Amino acid sequence: MPKVKISYGVELEDIPEEVQKLFDGITVWMDTLSKQSDTIDDLLETEELESCVSVMDKMRRTLATMDARILDLANILQGYNNYMKQVGEQNEPSERRSTVDTSSNNVVQRPEQSDGGEVE
Repeated sequence: MPKVKISYGVELEDIPEEVQKLFDGITVWMDTLSKQSDTIDDLLETEELESCVSVMDKMRRTLATMDARILDLANILQGYNNYMKQVGEQNEPSERRSTVDTSSNNVVQRPEQSDGGEVE
C-alpha cells in the first residue's frame, strides 16, 4: 500500500501533549507485537513453519512502523528542546551571562612558545 506524508501545524506550547497523543499509539502496536509473538510460539510448537514465517514478516513490519514513529517523535522533541533552549538563552539577562569566569583553573593551558616557534 502506498504511503503519504501528513503535515499539520501545532501550537508550540502544545507540542509535548501532541507527542504524548502520538506516542499512545505505540501501545496499540505493542499489543499487536505481543499477539504476533504468541502466534509465532504456537506455530513453532505445531511446526507450522510457513505460517510462522508469514507472521514473523508481519511482526518485522510492525516493528519497523513503531521504529519510524518513535524516530519521528524523538526528532520532534529534539527540535522542540533545542528551540526552547535557544529562546531561554536569548531571554537571559546579559549580566547573568557575564558572571561566568572564563579564566578558570580547570582549563588545561597550552605551553607557551618561544620566539623561535618551538615549544619550551
